[in-house]
Amino acid sequence: MLFRSIKLAQSGKIIVMGAGNDAIILGDNVYTKSLIELANSKEMKGRLIIVGATRYCFCHSKEQLSQYSNKPGKTKHCFMVAPGDNIEGPISFNRRSVASGTSIAAPIVSGGLALLMEAVPGLKPEEYVDLLFRSARKKIIVDGKNIYSEEIF
Repeated sequence: MLFRSIKLAQSGKIIVMGAGNDAIILGDNVYTKSLIELANSKEMKGRLIIVGATRYCFCHSKEQLSQYSNKPGKTKHCFMVAPGDNIEGPISFNRRSVASGTSIAAPIVSGGLALLMEAVPGLKPEEYVDLLFRSARKKIIVDGKNIYSEEIF
């Protein structure tokens, strides 16, 4: 995954990927250590977005990091969150389904990025990523003892 992602970024592609659903800080296991390496690789050239999932807590009337979502750790510079809890979407044969996870949140960010690229043509890939992060809502996400300031799409 690491080599393939770097190769895609070097070819001018932007990589948007789910952070994972293990409720850990990125870097706490072998798989997520590779994400840290990828996020901090000079070869990525600012073309990586790692997406965590949020949920809306009706009892407190606020958005929170989903309990299962991995947390940014040393990837804060390329970590963004988006709604990823109980998201309804289409499946085959004109049916609908509800799903949760960072893999559900990542396409929301990808869609926003695509709209941004259409609205502001001609930028370099890393400039689109920077613009997306600068235009995202800033929000404090509380997760147990940890407090994160996150960009929320």
